[in-house]
Amino acid sequence: MISNLYPDTAGSCSMLPLEDGGVVDPKLKVYGTTNIRVADISIIPLHISAHLQGKSISMLTRGAHIHSYALQPLHMQLAR
Repeated sequence: MISNLYPDTAGSCSMLPLEDGGVVDPKLKVYGTTNIRVADISIIPLHISAHLQGKSISMLTRGAHIHSYALQPLHMQLAR
């Protein structure tokens, strides 16, 4: 679900190693869960001084690719 009611704060779900205080791994999965993914501005570990729209679109596109790959049957994943 995409919500525009509350703006995301950069760094609130940082993509960092768990031991460094991260919340999300490189496959956008939340640590300690089986299949919850985060693909928004909150995964950027630091605040940036640029407009966030381009970064947001890039992350959502990458998140869609990661999610569609995860939904494929295992034999199709291994063929890549």
